[in-house]
Amino acid sequence: MFRPLTLYIAIFTSMLIFIISGCGKDNSVAPKNHRQILAMMGAKGTEAASEQDIQQYKNIFGRMDADGDGQLTEEQYVKNSRHMNEMVRRKIFAATDRNKDGIATEAEYVNNRIITDEAKSIYEQMDKNNDGKLTKDEFKAKDVFDEFDMNADGMLTLPEYLRVWGNWARE
Repeated sequence: MFRPLTLYIAIFTSMLIFIISGCGKDNSVAPKNHRQILAMMGAKGTEAASEQDIQQYKNIFGRMDADGDGQLTEEQYVKNSRHMNEMVRRKIFAATDRNKDGIATEAEYVNNRIITDEAKSIYEQMDKNNDGKLTKDEFKAKDVFDEFDMNADGMLTLPEYLRVWGNWARE
């Protein structure tokens, strides 16, 4: 036989479990924004980069900034980058130039590298079979998988994943 205090404790515990599990109508435990979702997936944001990483990114920026003015135009970025093809470098520049003024500053470049490198690391950790694609089963946040899967093919490639991650990380 339940005593009143025991009954209250049982009801309270049941309600708490119900809310924490996300089954309540007011799901106050659920993420409120995209950054919280990324944090649940392991993102640390700017804290993810060490001072050594940041210095390395600044050095790379400095090598691309041939005239030393602290700014990169799209043409400088495309011409002075060494990785990937021209189209990919143009897309990376567009992601880096967040204020869309046609110039990538050192701060924009470093921020983009921090976000991208962290996102790639998390992507690689999720890719359990190392096939370079993520399925919903591999993805940590299954309830938002479809928001990442921009072409709705049931698989996430790194470029589509980075596109969404980058936008969410910069909100």
